[in-house]
Amino acid sequence: MSFPAPQRRPSAPISTKHLKCIEDDEAYMKPPCRRLNSAHDTIDMQEVFLTANTPGLMNGGLAGLFWSLIWTSIGQFFVVLSLAEIASMAPTAGGQSHWVSEWAPKRSQRFLSYCTGWTTSIAWQSIVATDCYIIAGIIQALMVVNDPAYSSTRSAGTLLTIVAVMMVSAFNTFAASHLPIAEGIFATCRVFAFVPIVVTLWVIVSPKTPAAEVFVKFRDYTGTWPSTGLSVLVGQTTAIFVSFGSDAVAHLGEEVQEAAIVVPEGMVWSYLLVCRPLNRLSWCTGADSQGSNRAFLSHL
Repeated sequence: MSFPAPQRRPSAPISTKHLKCIEDDEAYMKPPCRRLNSAHDTIDMQEVFLTANTPGLMNGGLAGLFWSLIWTSIGQFFVVLSLAEIASMAPTAGGQSHWVSEWAPKRSQRFLSYCTGWTTSIAWQSIVATDCYIIAGIIQALMVVNDPAYSSTRSAGTLLTIVAVMMVSAFNTFAASHLPIAEGIFATCRVFAFVPIVVTLWVIVSPKTPAAEVFVKFRDYTGTWPSTGLSVLVGQTTAIFVSFGSDAVAHLGEEVQEAAIVVPEGMVWSYLLVCRPLNRLSWCTGADSQGSNRAFLSHL
């Protein structure tokens, strides 16, 4: 008994709109330089450290800030390696919630994935609010520098934070197509501004902070903790905060080609590139005594 040969249905012509969507998707795939820009802009350790170091300086002093940055950077690097290994096995834009759903026990898959997804979402929202708060603080600091008579208030800082949130939200909503250009500009400025900042700090600040003040003299300027060691652990929040953002690179898993290779490499290299000598501030405060340290902290 013979069967008729299957007839192939004529394929429908691809519309111009469909072709445009395919071209846009191919153009959106980030080349190596752009994906590194995305990762580099997300893990902004240098900028955040220069603007959010007050808790570390108040709790532990220069020595506490120096050593907490050392051990936190080393510990976070192992976290980055773990995330890179997972991303190489399952590159997905969902990140942690998808990974938990994939490898968690079957009985608790849904619950753990749900908790992980919400925790990650809330954390990213809080980081956006924190960054906008830092922007508001920088604006107020510039006002004080240019007008010594200006007195910064908390209400003004809150209003500036709200304005920063609105501007960031508007840019991401109405100018999302220009994000690659902004990423390139920010990454270029970060790389080329690194040397001038270091040179300026080392040339202008004199005398330099003594080595003993940087390495061995742990201090508790708040006076609210029972021991200096506990104060150093509290001040470690600064080092932990500036190390955040390593997991952000995982969300590029659906925006690059060969994501199983590209995403882990971008995650590790971006962390190594931004983990530059952040502790140079400890040598450039000019604080050689407890009294001058207090004077330095009063201007932060």
